[in-house]
Amino acid sequence: MNKTVNCTSVLLSALIIAGAFSTYAVAHNHGAKSNKDTSCSPDTESQKSKPGQHAALSPNVLDERMLAVLIYKLDLTDAQEEALTDIFAQQKMQIQDQAGLINNMLDELVKLEPGSDLYNQQIDMIAQTRVDSWANNMKERGHMHAAIVSMLNGKQRADFKKVIAEARQ
Repeated sequence: MNKTVNCTSVLLSALIIAGAFSTYAVAHNHGAKSNKDTSCSPDTESQKSKPGQHAALSPNVLDERMLAVLIYKLDLTDAQEEALTDIFAQQKMQIQDQAGLINNMLDELVKLEPGSDLYNQQIDMIAQTRVDSWANNMKERGHMHAAIVSMLNGKQRADFKKVIAEARQ
């Protein structure tokens, strides 16, 4: 892909994300009146940047944004871009599989009598599955990181480290 198309894709993605943020901000209060002070003073606590503020975004949006940033900032070849896209797609599929498993277990929980032994066993199973899922996702993220680093040249690796460091701030 040439740089013009890449720049256009990144800008378009940024506009879509900005639109999502503004829609979320407008809808966040759900029409309810608030007793909070809504002044625009920059020193108010609500105006300060908070760690983890992006947590309201879905993992899909975060992954798509990270993919776009990496493609843009790492100056990837077409083959590298395709490989990176495949790595992200594989990660997304694994996460969706885990979510599907947990959703099936939750569907079964609804069918059980609350407070019964089977109900409590199902809750324990769901909790353990979520813990295992989280651990597996962390391992897969590690494998994903290693796969990305292995396909990059020296300059791209340095740029990748910078992008990851910036994303964690």
